[in-house]
Amino acid sequence: MDNVKDNLRDLIGNTPMLEVKTVRPDWKIYLKLEYFNPGGSFKDRTARALIEAAENSGKLKKGMTIYESSSGNTAKALAMLSAERGYEFVAIVDKHAPADKLNSILAYGGKLHFCTEKEDEKGGHLVDVRRRTAKKLAEENNGINLDQYDNPNTQH
Repeated sequence: MDNVKDNLRDLIGNTPMLEVKTVRPDWKIYLKLEYFNPGGSFKDRTARALIEAAENSGKLKKGMTIYESSSGNTAKALAMLSAERGYEFVAIVDKHAPADKLNSILAYGGKLHFCTEKEDEKGGHLVDVRRRTAKKLAEENNGINLDQYDNPNTQH
């Protein structure tokens, strides 16, 4: 069968587009159906790009742990791809993380590190706390923080 793949990477992207019929003949509306990605989100593309760039640069090697601040679709996609590629994955999350995303991360074998405002000696927003925590854990544990928020390889 031509359409059978043996890895998640090849299933990400190339999602279908749908032209929506409208009552206005001069309008064209197209929907990009990103939920056809294996993780159900365009963030699968982001996770794949982050991992591949880190692998290609030599910064990410087999057996390493990825620490990433994300409680949503990026973390879910990173957990999914990490499981396939042989990496450990730790999602740095906070109390606002949706249960369905957390359960997906755990189902793929990922781990969760919950941040609280109390971990932030500098004060600030929980996203900043999560980002600093991910960087700190990666440094302390000889892992890698892909930093989706400030990484030139992030693709949307």
